[in-house]
Formats: sequence, structure tokens, C-alpha cells
Amino acid sequence: NKNVHQTTIIKGYNLARDKCIEHLIKSQYAGEKEDLILTTFGSKINKKLAIHLASLLKEADRKKLKIFKKKNSDPLSSQIIRGYAFEGYTINERMPIEAEGNVAVLELRSNLEFSKIQASNASDLEDIENKQKEFMRNIADKLEKENVKICFYSDTNPLFENYLTKKGIMSVVAYARDHIDNICLVTGATAIQDPAEEFKESVGLGRCFYDKECATIILKNKGSKIQTLLLGGQ
Repeated sequence: NKNVHQTTIIKGYNLARDKCIEHLIKSQYAGEKEDLILTTFGSKINKKLAIHLASLLKEADRKKLKIFKKKNSDPLSSQIIRGYAFEGYTINERMPIEAEGNVAVLELRSNLEFSKIQASNASDLEDIENKQKEFMRNIADKLEKENVKICFYSDTNPLFENYLTKKGIMSVVAYARDHIDNICLVTGATAIQDPAEEFKESVGLGRCFYDKECATIILKNKGSKIQTLLLGGQ
């Protein structure tokens, strides 16, 4: 009807919406969380796996849950951990692949900025090299002083790796911003951005394992602020 004002039509739609919501509220029923998850999976995956995943997800905190697909692993081995996982590896074969204890997160350069250093002869170059060694050795010594067992860092080089390896520190390069943030949420560590800082107040706690077969770093801590679903697959 052309004589009906548009505001009247809008009011009609709003009334219809409210009646629909009222009807849905009256007809809803409480369902078991596990049953709802199974219904969501439907026939997309086999029943045995659906039951396993549903049993995991019913206990998960959706707001804190991360998902990581663990390659080359059985889907039925999927589990939820209080911690975080990401694709990565230890720096060399001489480092431990598992460690537990103090955790440091270094978001700083392990190399000196040579562009700011003037060198005009062989003696100057040797001096630069010695300063570089001293710079990296000081960082490694600070980690040892705080009894750090696991170190995540965003920049590396062979010499720095060697210092950490000699001290028996499990070390993993974590370039991505979200990896750094999540590692801190798991361990309670604070990322260090200034090598002059004392590390004591920034150290966290955790247990780290490097799964070589899946090229996966798994970090756990009972006090973790996040959970991760390790989802097995190919």
C-alpha cells in the first residue's frame, strides 16, 4: 500500500523480529556440550575421532584456546595442553631437545650495529670482532646467571648459538610477533628488548620439548594463560 508510511513498515518488521526471538527463547532447550559438538561435526569426520575431539573440546576454554595442526601425527593423538605450540626447531644438534625451568624471551639484536662503528685498518676490524664477541658473551652470561634453561629469541648468529650451546641452554628462534606474545602468556616471562637490562625480573617458567618428527616446539606451564589444541594430521 503506497499510503503506508515507511516508519510503520519498520515498526512492523521490528515487532515480527521480537516475536521470532520470543518464540525461539521459549522453544530452546539445554543440550549437553559434548552432544552439541558431535552434532556440529556431523559426518565430516569418522565417529571415533569426532568422539575424541568432542571429549577434548567440552573442557576447553574457548576464549583462551589456540589451535595448532601437528603434522605427520595421528589425529587420535590430538590433545589440549596448558601451553603453546608452533612450527620450529632447536638451533643445532648439540642443544638439548627438552628442558624445564627458567625461561627467557629476547626480542633484541644479537649482532652489534656495525654501521655505527668506524673501521679504517685491520686493527680496527679486530677490535670490532672482539666487541661483537663480548656483546654476545655478556648476554649469554646474564642468562646463565639467572639459571635460564630455555631461551626464545628473535635474532641469532652462529657465534651466539655457540655460547648458548656451551652453557647447555635450550634455544629456539621465534621470529613471529604472535609466537613471542604467546610464549610470554604461557611462561609469565617479559620480552627483553634492551641487552643492558638485568634479566631477573623478566624471567618466566616452563617446560619445552622439541618434537623432531613433526618439527614442532611444544611449551607447557601449569600457570599458562592460554591453552592449545594439538590437532594431529598429515
